[in-house]
Parts: sequence; C-alpha cells; structure tokens
Amino acid sequence: MKIAHICQSYPPMVSGQSFMVERLARGAVGLGHEVMVISASDRKEPYRTVTNGVNLVRLTSWRNPLRVGQRLTVWGAGEMKAALQEFQADIVHLHDPTNSGLAGIAAARALRIPVLLTAHAMPWLINAYLPDMPAVARTVESISWVYARGVIRRCDLVVAPSLRAAREIHEETKVDVRVVSNGADLSRFTAEPLPSEEEAALRQQFGLPAGVPIILHAGRLDADKNVPAVVRAAARAMRDNPQVHLLVAGDGVDRLELIELCAELGIAERSHFPGFVDAKTDLPKVFRMADLFVTASEMEVQSLVLLEAIASGLPVVAVDATSVSEMVEHGQSGYLVRSGDERGMAAAITKLLNNQSASSFSQRAREIAEQHTLERTFKGYDELYHEVIAKRVERRRLRDSLL
Repeated sequence: MKIAHICQSYPPMVSGQSFMVERLARGAVGLGHEVMVISASDRKEPYRTVTNGVNLVRLTSWRNPLRVGQRLTVWGAGEMKAALQEFQADIVHLHDPTNSGLAGIAAARALRIPVLLTAHAMPWLINAYLPDMPAVARTVESISWVYARGVIRRCDLVVAPSLRAAREIHEETKVDVRVVSNGADLSRFTAEPLPSEEEAALRQQFGLPAGVPIILHAGRLDADKNVPAVVRAAARAMRDNPQVHLLVAGDGVDRLELIELCAELGIAERSHFPGFVDAKTDLPKVFRMADLFVTASEMEVQSLVLLEAIASGLPVVAVDATSVSEMVEHGQSGYLVRSGDERGMAAAITKLLNNQSASSFSQRAREIAEQHTLERTFKGYDELYHEVIAKRVERRRLRDSLL
C-alpha cells in the first residue's frame, strides 16, 4: 500500500502533530508500506528527501507568528497533486483541516484518492488565542464548527484519538468517527528508576540540586497550554515544601513571561526553564527523574506528553477537561481538579508530594499507559486504511456495474 500523509508540521519542527505523523509514517514503513509525507518546509524553500524510509516532500513555507520554530504553507494544491500522482498514492491521510488540509482534499479528489482525516485539534482550540470575551469565543467556535463540518464531510473516514473528541465531533457533524489512540512508545518512556549517575548528570545540566523533589511540566509554552496556572499552583505548593523545585521543559511564545512570573511569585531560584528538551534523548530521562507531572491545559484532544508522563509512571495533577480523564484516574493515578481551581491544583500537588502511597499511583499510571501502545496505534490505522480503500473500490465497482 502507498500511504501519503499531509500535514503542516513535521520534524525537525516540534509539535504534537509533527511527532505523531512521524511515528505513523515510520510505523507504516515498518509494516511494509510505502510512505510519503507532504508538509511545510522547515527552511522556507521547497525540497525533497528520504528519511528513515519515508519520502518527504517539503513545500514552500512562511514563519508561523503564533508558534516558535513553526512554519506554514499557504496552499500548494498543485504541488500536492503532482506529488500524489507521481507517488501513485492509494490513500491520503490528512492531519490538518486548515489550508494544507483543504489543499490536500482538493488534490486527492482530483485524483480520486480516498481521504482519511485525523482530528488532532478541535474548533475551540482557537479560543485560547482570543481575548477573554465569552460572546466572541462562542461566535468564533460556532463559525469554526461550520468550517470543520465542511471539511469532515469531504473525507472518507474521520478518526479521533480519544472517546471524548469522537463523541463531540459526531454530535456536531453526525458523521461516524473512529477512535485510535495516539499511543506512547513504552520502550522509551518507562517507569524504571533512572540510574544514579544519569540522574546526577541531568540534575547538574538543569541546575537542580541533588535529591530535591521535582514538579514537572513539559510541552509547548503557548497560550493554549495555560502554563501560568501551573506556575501559580506550583508556587502555592512550594511555599509549604521549601525543598521542592519546579522544572518547566519546553519552549514557546510565553517562556519569558513565565520566567518573570516565577520571579514575581518568589520561586525564581527554585524554577528551571531549560528550553526545548529532545523527546528522543533527554525527555524520557526527565520524566523518570521527576516526582509528579502537572498540566492545566484544557484544549487537548489527546495529549502526547501526558501519555508519555503516565508511561513513565508519573502521578499527574491535571484539569478535568476534554480527554484527560481517559488517561488519569482521580485518586488512583493522580488528581483531577476543576477548571480555574488553582488552589485545588496546589492542594493536589501537595498531597502527591506528601503521599506515602506514591508507588501505587505510579503503578496505576503505567497500567493505564499500557492500553495505549504504539503497536495498537499502528495496527488500528492499518486496518482503517484497508477498510477505506476497500470501500472505495466497492463503490467504483457498483458504479461501473450500473453504467
């Protein structure tokens, strides 16, 4: 089978979508398929290359003003069509419903190639970048759903990584939505203790004193992640725990403001912002070094970094929103708090820091992660690819028989 992925972001650009597409592409290669990825160029000009058996087609791009290190394509339907035709794709897998997605659909329909769409984000994501005006947010979300319905109904099959997202898409569009988890690499993200020499070196690298407990947040430092809430809640918990340090791994537009916030809250000397941490090398070690993971994001369809945290056996404190409760069991593998309840988040952090049964939380977190293996993800998508192609072939056969 020849599978063509179309997305905005692909490594070395850093985002959940880019990492997910890379894993799916390499997973499909491992299953014996031929794979092409069409994405925005990471260096402005277009180029082609082959990496890890994946044919990469990079389109002319422009800098994304809302995301650090991200670039965008404006259209590119002609280039996509030419690449798909040359590759002779059997199926197109879309990962972005915006301009690149529309261009991909146009190119695929022109060549009569079936299209599968994965919903990595929901229409309400854009609200995180708007002023705090509920009426405006509701209007924008309503318009976004009109647009999303138009895109979704032009695809042969829609996939969501969580049950919550699948239900919401179905309610808004009346389209049948399948569920396939993003998955986590359980061989790299493990709950095994980090060797003392590696932990010592990592603590020295990040300026962390030996032996101090670590509150960890990892991911993009942008508006939709609501990291200031994590910092404020951590600062409350740190007042009662003078040995605890905060580690905020990742980069983004809000990084400098978050550093300033830590200074305002009096925790600057116990807060660490190392910037981007490579998910393939240091990040698995960071998870194994930390004591708990905290997130206040309310925009996740299914958080890759949260999956990786629980795969590493980390107890979690999170806002009970979107799909988070599918990955965190309140009182069993972590604690869920209400939206906006920073006092509750701080209390939950303190509870975990002082919890004598942390090992049971760690064990349950890992058990939940084991339901989200990459092998299941690859198998799930492989079955859907065959299903979509088979249905398209059957429709053509029926149509031809009526002519």
